Amino acid sequence: SVKISTGLSTIDNHLHGGFATGSITEVVGRAGVGKTHLAQQLCVLAATTSGGGAIFIDTENKLSLGRLNEIAVNRSKREKSSKATSDRSGDVDDGMSPDDVAQYVMENVTVRSFLSTKELLETLDVLRLEITDRNMQAETNSRLPVRLLVIDSIAAPIRRDFDMMSSSSGSSSSAAQRAAALLQIASKLKQLASDFNLAVVVINQVGVGGNSIKQQGEYQRNDTLDIRDGEFTASLGTAWQYCVSTKIILEHDEDPHKQGQHHNGRVSARTATIAKSLLSRRAQVEFKVTDEGLCEVSS
Repeated sequence: SVKISTGLSTIDNHLHGGFATGSITEVVGRAGVGKTHLAQQLCVLAATTSGGGAIFIDTENKLSLGRLNEIAVNRSKREKSSKATSDRSGDVDDGMSPDDVAQYVMENVTVRSFLSTKELLETLDVLRLEITDRNMQAETNSRLPVRLLVIDSIAAPIRRDFDMMSSSSGSSSSAAQRAAALLQIASKLKQLASDFNLAVVVINQVGVGGNSIKQQGEYQRNDTLDIRDGEFTASLGTAWQYCVSTKIILEHDEDPHKQGQHHNGRVSARTATIAKSLLSRRAQVEFKVTDEGLCEVSS
């Protein structure tokens, strides 16, 4: 199957080329760690290395088209520099200027923005027709076929529509509605991934606490839910975790959110960890966020 490169070679190697089409991949981490940067990077790499267009569902109004353009331009510049010294060729940007590559990427990314769970469910239904139309256009070479669907984030509409309602009213009915909505979303995403051979990538938030049980002063870690040894946990709960085939956790090595923590001007290291995969054992790589997006740090 087609793979969408992450731009992090260690992660790609462990996943046999990148995020798989036909399945759901979750990227989870705290605010500011680089989740949206990675989501935009995937859109660039889908177009430039996998020959696929993307649909980006933005539920948090975080998508920056300027940043998407910046990643495309600077990755193209780096690729051209690399090819000049190694005689490599064959990618889509051969013969194109970095600005042309960025325009090519932008023309093959469709953005949809909304805030509610109801809108998300309705959009997932409408996407069937949109993807079919896009793929028919690809047969005449006017656009790339859709290979990537990103939702950034999956947790935001659920939290707005159900979690806040439940905490204010204490109603058990909202919890049941939340569970039903998650099941509907998961079902529709799996069907889209299967029917159109899409790599579905969902960005998830974190919550405090999680399902870790403190025993004799130590945490009993849940490797697919917990972050920082149970200090934080992936949103949406255990049931949602059964809906994803691959899970990537992005973390800061040192918590930049804690008051009084000083780094003497240096940038805190960040790590990407494969926490769940049918293809790979647990694996981790250090990265930094640059004008090219997420870039692996050599050990």
